Parts: sequence; C-alpha cells; structure tokens
Amino acid sequence: MASSGGHWVKIAQGDIGAMVFVPKGKTVEQVTIGRKPAGGGWPPSLNAVQEVKGLGGSTGAKLVQDENGNLYVMKKGASQAHIQSESSADKLYKEMGVDVPDHRMYGNTKLARYVEGQTLQQAQTNDPAAYNSAIKRLQDNFAADALLANWDVIGLNKDNILIDKKGKVWRIDNGGALAYRAQGAKKSAAGWNNNPTAIFSMRKQGVAGSVFGKMSWNQVAASIDKLPSKIGISNSSKIGARLAKLKDLSSLIKSGMPEADIENYMTALWSGG
Repeated sequence: MASSGGHWVKIAQGDIGAMVFVPKGKTVEQVTIGRKPAGGGWPPSLNAVQEVKGLGGSTGAKLVQDENGNLYVMKKGASQAHIQSESSADKLYKEMGVDVPDHRMYGNTKLARYVEGQTLQQAQTNDPAAYNSAIKRLQDNFAADALLANWDVIGLNKDNILIDKKGKVWRIDNGGALAYRAQGAKKSAAGWNNNPTAIFSMRKQGVAGSVFGKMSWNQVAASIDKLPSKIGISNSSKIGARLAKLKDLSSLIKSGMPEADIENYMTALWSGG
C-alpha cells in the first residue's frame, strides 16, 4: 500500500490517530480542513490506501485510509473462502434491509467503509439509553441473524455491533455467518444446513443469548415477518429452505400453540431436513 506524489502525515482524529495523505504542493491544513467523509468513490486498488493501525480480532482486520482521508476496514479473513463468505453475508443482510457497512472486494481482500461509533459493550457501560435502544433494534432483525446462522453477530465482548452518533446499529463483522465460524473454520453439517435451528439456540447460548433470549415468541414472529418473501442474491438452496421454514415458524407462533411446545414441535419437524 503506497502512494506517490505526496506524503502521509499522522494527525489527531478522535481516538484513531489517523494518517492523512498530503498530495505534493499542498499543506496538511488544506487537506484536513473541511474534509468530508467517504463518498461514493472507492480506491482504485489496495496500493492507494495506507495502514493506520491494526484493529485486532482473529482475522487481522486493519484500519486503512485512502489519499482523500477516507477510512476503511480491510480484512482478508482466515482464507479466501472465508472472506468471500463474509462478503456474501453482508450482501444478504443488505438485501434484508439490515445495516452493514458498504464494502468492495479487491480480489480476496475486503474493504468496508469505516463506521465511527461506540460498541454495544461501551454503550452498556456509558450510555444505557443508547444501549437499550440498540438492543431493541437488534431484536427487530434477529430472524435475519438466525437465517444466516450468524452465531457471533454480537461478538464475544459485544464488539461486533457499533452504534453511530445517530443511533443507527451496525453489524460490522459477519465472518461467522453462513457456513463458517468467526475464526474461519467450517461449521459442521449440524451447524449449517436447511434447518434454521439458530432461531432457538441463539436465544439460549453465549453472548447472543443475552441479547435475544428475552424476546417473546411474538417478537420472534415479528422479526421473521420482516424478512422478504425470497432472497435473490444467494444461489444457495439452503437460504431458500431456511427462509421458508422460518416463515412456517411464524405462522405456527401466531396460531396460538403454547410457547412451551413450539421449539419441540419445530425441532421434531425439521429433524428430517
């Protein structure tokens, strides 16, 4: 990652300590004063961005910046197939109307718009009102997470969710969706198949359970009803089968079946799939 005809200068930008590119013949002030966030354009190649800092995580995400000062998160994932799967998951979320950062693939490298905000855990500690609002928004789209089997959607430390200054909730790391675990290992056949059992397990297990576990079955049905009738961006038959079964679950919930019986009934019904 390099550029010619200028130089990079480190400046203060919130808690980032960002690098900004200063083209030849310009001053730092000319570049930074009035600088706008990323627009519709994207860097022509990865040679046009400069690393600002590592962001941690199991797959080595990095914060990078282009020559116009726009910030991106760059990821390669654990493998080519893993990062391509994450890209597919982001596209599926967008098709379902769920907020994820825009991204572009540069070969086997993913570049996503950087979202500035606080993590869900930071909000839980410092801003209870923002936290409670974010929980409600996450629950509204829970069925989308279950459809994609995105077990790690919240993050081990509630750090895969960002809340921006306008209160919008962003799912920023979806490498654990579809056929892959967050660190890049493939899920077993029981973890990724035609049966969306994550609609049950994600309400009981791990950090996701702390967010989705208090939802009533009527709330679960409402989140399912938000899903489109079909999702065209995926060529996976699993997505179509899982979507249809979630729609069946919503109908069952609204039929008045006792809540204690719903999971047992659907698990038995799906066991042959």
